[in-house]
Amino acid sequence: MRGSVDGRVWRGLNFCAVVAAAAWMGGPMGLAVANTTMTEPVKRAVDQPNKAKPVEAKPNEAKPAEQTKESESMPEPTTEQQAERESGMKSGSALSGEVDRLDGSRQDLAEYRGKVVLIVNVASQCGLTPQYEGLQKLYESKAGAGLVVLGFPANNFMGQEPGTSQEIAAFCSQKYGVTFPMFAKMNVIDPDGRGSGEASPLFKRLTVFAAAMLSQAERAEMEAKPSRVEGVVPGSPSWNFTKYVIGRDGRLEARFDPQTKPDDAALVATLDRLLAEPAPAKK
Repeated sequence: MRGSVDGRVWRGLNFCAVVAAAAWMGGPMGLAVANTTMTEPVKRAVDQPNKAKPVEAKPNEAKPAEQTKESESMPEPTTEQQAERESGMKSGSALSGEVDRLDGSRQDLAEYRGKVVLIVNVASQCGLTPQYEGLQKLYESKAGAGLVVLGFPANNFMGQEPGTSQEIAAFCSQKYGVTFPMFAKMNVIDPDGRGSGEASPLFKRLTVFAAAMLSQAERAEMEAKPSRVEGVVPGSPSWNFTKYVIGRDGRLEARFDPQTKPDDAALVATLDRLLAEPAPAKK
């Protein structure tokens, strides 16, 4: 491929790469890299700043992956968002902060503490959408014991939830008779992996807590199989209908893959174990 490109183009690309590296490293170290790496014509160009100036990275431009830290890739959170994240992380509770329901009302997630909570990111046009039926049956059979299922529509996976809140509500009610709480559409992963459309605070917490539960072998296995959707990381939803089980104390107990059906023996056993535990005393 390189032999078919004009030599001047390659010299220009080499110049840009070296100058960018020198500008990024800065100081004597950056100068040393530039001097030891550049060809003589490129050195002359750098020594004449009026002819060729390094291009400074703009704030919104993504840095190379090996140079990008998570804190640099994410937009600065508001004071309110930061307080919410810190509160949830410090307490270890996945249930903190407020979210919008499909009807537009606000819901404080902390109100679900004391129950066993099954959080599922859902979609109306997915091959797994029939799981709504199983989720509704699970909710009906165990709500009396303290289970609540929470559905969070998301359009992150192949655009399989394009509807409005009204359309989603009508679909779930009419086709599957859903009565468990449903919430407004949100991002459950970072859509482009660069922070331009962050995952919601709830799913950020779930991702962090779920990743912390992985063994080194499990994490390595997940990282060795890149997802077809950018923004999927260990612990995050890997597709529609990923399931997170939260105990009565608000802490994440288990994560189940999308293919796990609502009547799966392991999922049901986990729910039954947690439902058998007494609710913690209210503070």
